[in-house]
Amino acid sequence: IQLMIYESTSSNENVHINGHTLVVSASDSRSQLVNSLELVTLENTGDHTYVPDIANAGPMSLLRFSLPAEAEGLDVQSSLSGGNVLQVDVGFAMSTPVPPGNHEIIYTYRFPYDGGQTSFSHSFPFGAETFRVLVLDGVGQARGTGLELMDPLILSGQIYQRLEIHSLEPGDALAIELFSLPQPSLWQKLILLVSGKDSTRFVIPAVFGLVLLMLMTYFM
Repeated sequence: IQLMIYESTSSNENVHINGHTLVVSASDSRSQLVNSLELVTLENTGDHTYVPDIANAGPMSLLRFSLPAEAEGLDVQSSLSGGNVLQVDVGFAMSTPVPPGNHEIIYTYRFPYDGGQTSFSHSFPFGAETFRVLVLDGVGQARGTGLELMDPLILSGQIYQRLEIHSLEPGDALAIELFSLPQPSLWQKLILLVSGKDSTRFVIPAVFGLVLLMLMTYFM
């Protein structure tokens, strides 16, 4: 049995993001939430395991990933082992050691939209060789700073709008907008109104108005 043992380093200069993909797979018109998945492929090109030095460098030494504001239901899966997932101001971070070689990180989450659209800033603390946005056909459309519209991508028989940008530097950020998202029907809006926290001040006048309309119709 051959066991590979790497020495450690606190320098992240050899850690690179080869590919970063944001997939918008679904949107719920009733809850007005977007379901998203992000796939990150990273590589440690050195011969030492990168171990974040939290004691000296603080949170900035961690693997950090951006999330839209008010994101919820975060679930992180990774081919890396050890470490913890930590919440930070603009997303989440991982204290996981990164040994030499290629690795994958997948995370899913939901975030709200209003009026059929939403916008957010997506930052790249480690940069990215290629960043792409995939939006399932029928869910909505996307655009963003420097994102180039490419030919649609077909995955498992489903069509995705595809946008790409290359050679992002560490610290870069993109403004991304999702639009043409499904909006709730009149019936769904009524249900949301009734189930809302401040529904009484809307429901009582609405019921009174409905009763008044019925009485007027009856007498006429």
